[in-house]
Amino acid sequence: MKVTVFIPTYNSERYLSDILDAISAQEVDFEFDILIYDSESSDRTHQILDD
Repeated sequence: MKVTVFIPTYNSERYLSDILDAISAQEVDFEFDILIYDSESSDRTHQILDD
């Protein structure tokens, strides 16, 4: 099984790192992708995603 986790964002810098850490820490026995779509954020969302 393969799963895609879709995360829509807009000015999400406050929570984005915690969300990504929580998803990455999941112990699963299947592959998954993380797809993030940003809607023109004006905060540091883009910088967090680039790191």
